[in-house]
Amino acid sequence: MSTEVKLGTRHALRVLRPGPFRRYIIGSAISDTGTWMQVMAQGYLMSTLTSKALLLGMANLAAGLPMLLLMMVGGSAADRFDKRKILLTTQYVQIALAVSIGFVIMSGKIQIWHILAFAAVLGISNSFEMPTLNALVPELVVRDEIQSAIAIDRAVFHGSRVVGPSLAGIFISAWGTASAFFINAISFLALIIAILSLPARRLGTAEEEERRTSGIKDGFRYVAKDKPSLAMIGLIAATTVFIFPIITVMMPLYVRLVLGLGANRLGFLMGSSAVGSVIGAIFLISIPREKRVAFMMVNVGIVTCAIFGLSRAPGFYLATALLIFNSLGLAMNFGLANTIVQERAPDYLRGRVSAVFMLSFVGLMPVAGLGITGLSDLISTCWNSGRHTSGDAMLHEIKTELGFDLIELGHGIRVSLMPGIQEVFDAGEVRFSSLHNFCPLPVEVMMASPDCYQFSAVSSEERERAVKQTLQTIDFAVRLNAPFVVLHLGQVNMPPITDRLINMAKTGAYLSRKYVRLKIEAVQKREKIAPAYLQRVKDCLGRIIEHAASKNVRLAIGYWHDFGHSQIKENLGFIDHAEWLRSIGPRAFGCHVQDCVWPAKDHETPFSGDVTFEKLVPLLPTNCLFVWEMSPNKTAEAIHQSVQIWKERFGQ
Repeated sequence: MSTEVKLGTRHALRVLRPGPFRRYIIGSAISDTGTWMQVMAQGYLMSTLTSKALLLGMANLAAGLPMLLLMMVGGSAADRFDKRKILLTTQYVQIALAVSIGFVIMSGKIQIWHILAFAAVLGISNSFEMPTLNALVPELVVRDEIQSAIAIDRAVFHGSRVVGPSLAGIFISAWGTASAFFINAISFLALIIAILSLPARRLGTAEEEERRTSGIKDGFRYVAKDKPSLAMIGLIAATTVFIFPIITVMMPLYVRLVLGLGANRLGFLMGSSAVGSVIGAIFLISIPREKRVAFMMVNVGIVTCAIFGLSRAPGFYLATALLIFNSLGLAMNFGLANTIVQERAPDYLRGRVSAVFMLSFVGLMPVAGLGITGLSDLISTCWNSGRHTSGDAMLHEIKTELGFDLIELGHGIRVSLMPGIQEVFDAGEVRFSSLHNFCPLPVEVMMASPDCYQFSAVSSEERERAVKQTLQTIDFAVRLNAPFVVLHLGQVNMPPITDRLINMAKTGAYLSRKYVRLKIEAVQKREKIAPAYLQRVKDCLGRIIEHAASKNVRLAIGYWHDFGHSQIKENLGFIDHAEWLRSIGPRAFGCHVQDCVWPAKDHETPFSGDVTFEKLVPLLPTNCLFVWEMSPNKTAEAIHQSVQIWKERFGQ
């Protein structure tokens, strides 16, 4: 048996003899490396502009819709016209796009709509490039070498996935995101040189040439009648809908929010996942025709197990291993399916059949990606934790009544709720965006209280208790794969003033002389004694940060905004809400969404009080997490309505 494999492999590698296919594959290897650098850079760029997975899906949709509409036009053009001229035109367009977006990034004015616009133009270009390239490769070899040519083409394509994203991570870390786009523009020159060296297509019979000019529908008719081709296209379509969005669209957020890693590790993770694809594509060379179906069935099982494993992966190394196995199965099935379709397609229909095949992948990808990624809304358990005795019932209410499956565990989680929470998480029914300290609630505390122990406390015993409870929260976050922990850092001890000011505001004495005098005196006293309290907070955070870093948990101490609490400060005359966000908003990476009714009734549903979300939300980073933090007395219907209004106004 080993002799057969060697002979098959030696025979397969004959396609690399000097000639047009070898020139093409060298140019393609260089160009594909640059393309994967740009893919990784664009994904990382989007993840820095937004934490909304739905918007990542929108980028795919912007590129995919033109392909969905024009792919068959591109396939028909590939059958009718000179493929070399079509490919040269698409390369020139993509060079212009890469250079343009690189300069926009360098200017510091890049916005999400820029990326969506560039993606749409790129989609138009790909509508012609993809079916043309797919139909070109079989024409560069004889028919019995098609499987070998496709296998090597796929191996080079996936091999560039190993190098490209890894290089992009290095370039982004050293010279910024724009550098990856500029390198991609340069890499197109290699493929342009290769295309210019290719010979013109050999003419067929008069009948074949006439059939090349027939309609687009002929491609669909052929696939519908040819059952093996239809089955292969159906397999790729199912894989596209259920598997690829998780791996392609969601990977930047998976790495940044779940694994807690940056651009460098994202690049290497994407690159390492391509190792399995390379192995699968190379192994494809020696698979006998009669064993293709058996291999494809095994690959389906491998992919299923790998995706399930990723949902449980605790860290970078296991995720890397699972992605390798996943990409091995995907690459082999994609290559085998493409081989079967290409071997069966008549030469005069190859462009249109290739277009139908590509539609099952790139045509469905944007729609599938939008469906998978639209599940990333957030809510806090502070809404219902107090009325439940089991954690699973609490989470199921949030999921069924409100439709959220990405949840923040609030500071009212009692120890008795933890087993049910863990059970629901282990079952894969929910995910957690963050934990609000202290979680779980200290056993000696009877009600939700994030300030029951303070890092700023004068008492060393209280500070020690605050630190220990926080470390417990971090450990719980690790068990639940929650990437963020929200902390209250404490307060300055001084005679209470807030309630007096609220009562004066309610009775019409707002901004009276007495009101202003009380406020100014309180601010002056606070500023005078605050340094000692701040130093105690810093001392506590040193231990907490070290522990959190060892667990790959990010603490919400950069700045976590709270709309309701900040609005109370504005209502009482301490800050201007908008000015406050203009100064500190760029440092925010999360916020609690709630409204405030004059003067100090917070935790209301958004759009029911004084918070001007339309003015304030644009002042926060586009990758900021928005977590609904509602009062327990709010109905599910009221919360649901506020979420719908939010989506209508902000599209998130």
